[in-house]
Amino acid sequence: SLKGVPIPEDFMGISMSYDKAGNFFHDESFQNMVMNLFQYDTTSSQRVVFRLLGLERSIKKATWDSIAEGAKIFPAKYLLQIRLTMVNKPDVAANFKDRFNPLHIANAARSIGADKIMSFEVGNEPDWFANNRKWNKWDYMERGGYYDRDFKNVAKVARSELLKHFGTTRMLAGPAAANIYIWNLTRAQAWVRDNSESVNLFTTHLYTASGKRTDISYKDMLGDSVVDYTVWMMMKFGGVAEAGAKLRIGEINSLYSGGQWNISNTIAAAVWFLDTSLTSMYYGNTGVNIHTSKCKPYNLFYKGYCGGVPSDWLGTNNTRVGAPYYALLTYYQFVKGGGTLYPVDVQLSNPWINARAWAIKPSDYRVNEVRLLVINRSWWASGFIQVDVAGDFTEGNLVRLNTAGLPWQQRGFATAGFMYLGGQQVDLQTGKLSPPQQYREGLSLARITLPGGARGVRLNVWSEAVTAIIITLKTPPAPAPPPNAPSPPEPPSPPPPSPPPKKKSSSRGI
Repeated sequence: SLKGVPIPEDFMGISMSYDKAGNFFHDESFQNMVMNLFQYDTTSSQRVVFRLLGLERSIKKATWDSIAEGAKIFPAKYLLQIRLTMVNKPDVAANFKDRFNPLHIANAARSIGADKIMSFEVGNEPDWFANNRKWNKWDYMERGGYYDRDFKNVAKVARSELLKHFGTTRMLAGPAAANIYIWNLTRAQAWVRDNSESVNLFTTHLYTASGKRTDISYKDMLGDSVVDYTVWMMMKFGGVAEAGAKLRIGEINSLYSGGQWNISNTIAAAVWFLDTSLTSMYYGNTGVNIHTSKCKPYNLFYKGYCGGVPSDWLGTNNTRVGAPYYALLTYYQFVKGGGTLYPVDVQLSNPWINARAWAIKPSDYRVNEVRLLVINRSWWASGFIQVDVAGDFTEGNLVRLNTAGLPWQQRGFATAGFMYLGGQQVDLQTGKLSPPQQYREGLSLARITLPGGARGVRLNVWSEAVTAIIITLKTPPAPAPPPNAPSPPEPPSPPPPSPPPKKKSSSRGI
């Protein structure tokens, strides 16, 4: 059977600029949108991680005040950028705003709280930045050794501030590369070990293609190649954990350069992000931060009209959601308080369906349920998806992330205004979920005996194209441990999963 992996704490995150956080965090609609994520989770193991980036010397007091307001409200951790001063380029070093400001660490600790800060990320896409300055990024990141020198210069200054405000110096992240394939695993591990007194996170970015390409469509977000690329990247760099740093995709979205209308703002992009996030988790990644910018097609949040679909605007200047936001809603309802993630095999009534499934066994014995997430990545094919699950289950129900009422030809590029999770939709005026009660469909459980004699159930779930379905299976209440019973030992960390098996014509699971 396929191995399960523990769900990392604080996995899901959002990436935006300091200025954008300053505009959003005090906005009541935005606050409601963030708190929507936690309506099904009463634990503190799955906080949202805000990655904030920009010029720290340009941050105004009003921005810090807004971020501080949000920090008091949100169940959140923070990954904060500090500048990577490139001292070997005179035109950059001479620019005062491009220099690292040590006071930024003190300001962050005071405004947000030291206990809520995960790490300080040094720089943002230094390989792209060097290239943009007409300097070969290969020379900067690899052959010349300049990046290593510049990082160490910043780390040396930052460590004294980190020790003062956090009691540790291991609070830095990097390299935040746009194209980390410049390095291999050996190089990445060497960088982590060489900066062991400073680095706790190894970060990279992940996009499928350029938003400026004209030869792609929303259908490309649903193909197997984008999943295969994620598996390749995670298996290539997941080994940085052996060197002492966690791997995190610090910035991710469908297409870089802001995305593309009718691709990045669709349910196809939401389904892609949901499945890609879980795939990366299974292969060693400890977190993702989906990027949102100013009035871009791939945004999670918008203010005013940005040129997308007018029905997603309705004349309001309140903060409102984009399609990828529904992937976050679905993730938090599926994961809840965490547990162990397993890939699940599926059988298909329609061979054209491209389906994948995941299961979560909660870590808390008091949670008497198992949850599954079935994802149909086909852009047009619908049909029944069969899943066999081992266990003694008493009842089941499901909720759907879908585009209710749209014909199949329009589902893949449906935008936020046409998307629902269990019949609920985000109100464009208030940011709250409406209607207040989620619609759950009943589910018939066919009792079966699995190979090896184990008891289980067979589920046959109808799935439309481009959709995700959360299935909840209830189990009999687990007996409470006896009083004063010793706590069980911590399980050892599982080995990295093996590559996915070859696909069969009837099975599209990992």
